[in-house]
Amino acid sequence: MLASERSLTERLQGLVGFTALALGCGAVLVVIGSYLYGYLQPVRWPTLFYFWLAFFVTLYSERKGVILLVFLLPLVPQLHWQFQFFFRPAVPYFVTSAGIDLVVGLMTAFLVRHIAFIKKNGIKKITIPLPVAILTVCIFLSTVLAISRNLWQSTSEFLVVPLMNQALRFKLFARGNDFSPIADWLAISIGLFLLLILANWLKGRKDKDELIFKPTILSLGISASYGIFQALTAIGLPIAAAEYRPESFGYSAFGFQPDIHAYAAHMMLGAVGLFGVLSRLTSNHWWRFTCAVIVLCWIALFLSKSRASLVFSLVVLLVIAFFSIRRTFQRQERNTLIMFTTLGFGCAAVILWLSPWLSDLVVQVSNVKSLTFDQINLLSSRRLELFISAIRMFLEYPLLGLGQGNFLLSSAVVPFSHSAWMAQSGGENAHNYFLQALADTGVIGFICYVALLLWPLCRARQLSVLVPVSMAIISLFLGNVYSHSFLIRENLLLLCVFMALAYSYALPSVERLVVEPPHTFSRCRVSGISVVLIGLGIVSVTPFAVREIVGSFGRVPFERGSMCIRPMPIRGDGWTTGLVTIPLAADQNGVRISADVNGIPESYSPQSINAVLEDDIGAVLLSQKFSVLNGRVEMEIAIPSAYKNLAKSSRVRLSVDRCYTPSNLSVSEDNTRLGIHINKIERY
Repeated sequence: MLASERSLTERLQGLVGFTALALGCGAVLVVIGSYLYGYLQPVRWPTLFYFWLAFFVTLYSERKGVILLVFLLPLVPQLHWQFQFFFRPAVPYFVTSAGIDLVVGLMTAFLVRHIAFIKKNGIKKITIPLPVAILTVCIFLSTVLAISRNLWQSTSEFLVVPLMNQALRFKLFARGNDFSPIADWLAISIGLFLLLILANWLKGRKDKDELIFKPTILSLGISASYGIFQALTAIGLPIAAAEYRPESFGYSAFGFQPDIHAYAAHMMLGAVGLFGVLSRLTSNHWWRFTCAVIVLCWIALFLSKSRASLVFSLVVLLVIAFFSIRRTFQRQERNTLIMFTTLGFGCAAVILWLSPWLSDLVVQVSNVKSLTFDQINLLSSRRLELFISAIRMFLEYPLLGLGQGNFLLSSAVVPFSHSAWMAQSGGENAHNYFLQALADTGVIGFICYVALLLWPLCRARQLSVLVPVSMAIISLFLGNVYSHSFLIRENLLLLCVFMALAYSYALPSVERLVVEPPHTFSRCRVSGISVVLIGLGIVSVTPFAVREIVGSFGRVPFERGSMCIRPMPIRGDGWTTGLVTIPLAADQNGVRISADVNGIPESYSPQSINAVLEDDIGAVLLSQKFSVLNGRVEMEIAIPSAYKNLAKSSRVRLSVDRCYTPSNLSVSEDNTRLGIHINKIERY
């Protein structure tokens, strides 16, 4: 087809596709740039062991590189911690973002091999599925929006040099960093890039199921066995985990994951997700080994003491058993039906007998009508409160959300999340990955996620080929309904591997680099009228989306300077944020404060400091404003004589309207929002 004959729709698809490809390559380049940046630093940097391992193995053999990636992804989150527990090195291992290192190592080796391939055979064929391209662009724009809002809250400017500096240091981000959404963007973009490259690499292979599932099965067997060992010995467990839900049968289990829920989510992949692949294994040895791994995963899942994961897995297992029993009943094999039913009730009885914490849950749920909201909330480990807060936060910004990665910090604002418990720890995750993704990216982003998931179902010629990978994906999703194991980015990258397998069954054969080649098979074709309606919907929503973005910069929690007035204890060097509280005892009449803003650039330096005197119940007794002269300010706040005999105690709150974050200007690595430097406090 000539360029002049291409429709406007195809040109737009091509633009989106190549933009997404550029963003994926850009994410990989940022990670590689962080390696070079770390090499030039005089301080110790996270190890590149996993990058070089994946790079050299893939350079030797692409097949072996993919197998290594699939095998290691669910093991590397805490593998170094377990080695550290046994070998006790004098200097602790420094490992962060191990999964990203593995993927980037594989991608880099793929690129090197592809360059060599071009010299011999020309450009390799590749297809860019439209949902992958759209979601890649959507996540990038959402990240830009999130960082812009964060900088606005910190009264900082969007500058290119600090942005690049922070991007290269993404492995060292601390909670509260205004640029922390970059880490989310890198993880998701690299995951989507992996999906794209791996799907095109797999599509021509007949053994693609075994290529992905066999290393997964082996990895599950190792993780389950080690988790059982942990539960029986407490070796490799933190003290808090060893004391979690103490039972007669053992401790909890982490395996190679950072917490019990992430480990339970991994075990659900074996306990539920492997049932679909049993019929695809051609080797009897592998079939028997897979059955043994499924049993081990059920034992490890039980020993992890994650109640929700166990209950969800039992429900899915009952559904699988129902269809199996139904098929057996239709074949009139009554004895087999009785055996399945008895075995199912027997397993449930054994699990309840061995699990006081699970049987207690059954008793409490049976009396749910007599429970209050607070009791149900505590029974759900405050999940109910978290879910309601996530929905409230989503409804405040329904179209585009809070911005990718902004849920955690936004939840710390009580007037916004309506949850004092979430604010106590400086913010909490939703403990439901899907609700958190909805709040972060809004309806528009969530629709892009759904389209990404449904595309293989529309384009695969035979739906039966998707059964094994669909079971695996569903099992991974189950681990994120009551938790958020995908926030452990290695687990999200593992999901992208399985999505790549699903896409490989749906990708068409092409002769060039294309985005959604025309005339491909689809059971979800959109009529012309539907296209017009979708276009009208996009045009209609756009003004509301723009209004939501513009209006957000003056609304909770994104008001300008709002991050400057969050309380923080006075540091050892005297610095605080733009809000500090000084308590006064009942026998004290006032306070003298000497402060300065020296070291803060003039454009970020506050011109005045507001002082508010409150009584013990929060009523305002006095409000004063003090001007900053030559970077210094001397303040004296005295309790008015009319209130001296009324207040039991009081407090003085100092606040400024803007603050200074050194890391936002690449001055230092300190990401604390500095507002007031206290030299002296004298109560009288």
